[in-house]
Amino acid sequence: MTIAESFGAYVDCDGIQFLIPLHELSWIPLVAATDVVNIGDRISLIVDRPPSMSKQFAGPLGSVRRMHPEKHPWHDPSVYSVGTVFMGVVYNPLSYGVFIRHPLQALALLHFEDFDPTTKTLCQGDTVEVVITHLNVEEQDIRVRLK
Repeated sequence: MTIAESFGAYVDCDGIQFLIPLHELSWIPLVAATDVVNIGDRISLIVDRPPSMSKQFAGPLGSVRRMHPEKHPWHDPSVYSVGTVFMGVVYNPLSYGVFIRHPLQALALLHFEDFDPTTKTLCQGDTVEVVITHLNVEEQDIRVRLK
């Protein structure tokens, strides 16, 4: 059984409740646990801290994302290259630009210097066509501009 909370999810395993923190539920940034799990879902996890090692107020911990390293957005960085055009989804508008989610889940920055936010408003969830203008694999950094 899974119980989703804003900070993660609790999973019952043979009567022991494991907490999976939000950042361990997925390789992609999440706003809430319900983005990937729902109450009653059955999931597999790696145990980070078993019950015998738990601290007084922090119970046993688990991780879903390390069960699937092949789903890491940078598992195969060759799929990202300068000049590649893709349709992405606006993930997180910020004061200096917006993050665009690549179809393989990596986040790319569309900086305000690369488009005028006063003439084109981008909201979370919007789909936009962008081209990769900068790539730094070591820092997992992608910059894009509107196509």
